Amino acid sequence: MAKTTNEQNEVLNTLEAQGAEIAKQFKKMDSRDRRNVTKDMPQYLELGKLLSQLRGESDAGRIASSRLKDCGIHNIDKRRRSEALWFADNEKSVNDFKDKSRKGFTSITALQKAWKDAQAAESETQEPETEEVTEGANEGLAEPTGSDANATPVQVAESVIALCNKHGIDLSEVTELLMEHVSVIEDECPFDPPFSIENVEITGPKDAKAFANMFANNGPM
Repeated sequence: MAKTTNEQNEVLNTLEAQGAEIAKQFKKMDSRDRRNVTKDMPQYLELGKLLSQLRGESDAGRIASSRLKDCGIHNIDKRRRSEALWFADNEKSVNDFKDKSRKGFTSITALQKAWKDAQAAESETQEPETEEVTEGANEGLAEPTGSDANATPVQVAESVIALCNKHGIDLSEVTELLMEHVSVIEDECPFDPPFSIENVEITGPKDAKAFANMFANNGPM
């Protein structure tokens, strides 16, 4: 059942009220508090949970700048907001890691780095050993086809969005990096789209560059 206008306004005002209070707490943090991760964590967790709710308002998992302003948290440093969202998304794991750690952490930033390093080390130890393949062992095996062979652009985009949400990464920054790669390919290509070449498959920047060089040397086919 859809929420009424009054119910939606009530939730909106609640989030705005939460944001205003959180912004006050971050503004009151002095340099001494910022060196004490135990004192920082409750405020970061509240901010992260609020950001998580705002993220859930969009199907794309992005938080509009207008919503940050509505809730009064747009002036909180972007890196702090990212760390807070990371903490909220991994609350139990982070708390367990901090409790088991023999050393203290001077900031959320230091805690995040140590946690990520530990996660990476654990992933490496859990990777299965690669079986040695003898020569000719794969002869006669069919090449993968269909969904097992290649991911679609939509699947790749969904994976990128999910990873950004999981690790608290701003999706706009990833988008800018992708656009930079697109610009490189466009700069290196000696002709303007659209174009149609049979039996040529371009799967990445290297293929695009090789194809551009081939076109420049031999002319259109």
